Amino acid sequence: MRMAVSLMLHLRDLLTDEVVWEKLRRFLRNGRLQIEEPCPMIAPIASVSLEPEAVDLEVKIVLVGSIEQYYELQEADPEFGRRFRVKVDFAESFTSTEQTYSACGVFVAHVCKRLGLPHFSAAAVASLLEDSHREVDDQTRQSAIFASTEALVMESAALCRARAGTLVEARDVQAALLARKQRHDYPDQRLQETITDGDRLMTLRGDKVGQLNGLTQIDLGDYRFGFPVRITARTFAGSEGCSTSSARSRCPARSTTRAC
Repeated sequence: MRMAVSLMLHLRDLLTDEVVWEKLRRFLRNGRLQIEEPCPMIAPIASVSLEPEAVDLEVKIVLVGSIEQYYELQEADPEFGRRFRVKVDFAESFTSTEQTYSACGVFVAHVCKRLGLPHFSAAAVASLLEDSHREVDDQTRQSAIFASTEALVMESAALCRARAGTLVEARDVQAALLARKQRHDYPDQRLQETITDGDRLMTLRGDKVGQLNGLTQIDLGDYRFGFPVRITARTFAGSEGCSTSSARSRCPARSTTRAC
């Protein structure tokens, strides 16, 4: 008898266990599943039992992992590229339409029903959609990271219950966003204090050759904020004419600087 099943595995979990990874490769080569006794290191007491006959299987295996893991395995193991030929990328955003707005409203309703939360008003759902656009910095696209939306739904519902409400309103969503900002904005506050304390000086008036003020956007993953920086440049005589080298103030990682 030959069975057909589908199996979804996280690549990270497979790579941490060389024995499991090797057994998966062996199964992909022969298409037969052999039930084996646990390894002596795993089993507390060595035992001897009957060995069942190998079973023929038709398995559709889906591996979920990062892009880096995919290309590392493709380079290190040629067999991996032959066995897993279909690569699918998960989009982080999608074009917004009336249909996507409606589908997001249905998603919010399902989350509330599944978790037993108070439902959202139309204005509250609109606030969720605004935050989805803000996450991707695009008025025409929405964020596809629904785990973040679900977390915001739970936080907004908790604030609604705290005020003894039965329907989540837009003010609850805004309060949840504000509370999230206040939990994550310590780096922003600390950098602002370096300006007020005089540790970081910014010239706001006049002109100066080779120097201008810029605005950097610092992305910490769960919080983003803007911060002013000083950008300087200098020129010198090079081997084939005039050369220019530029330097800017030190900023945290994952930042984008714009001149202003």
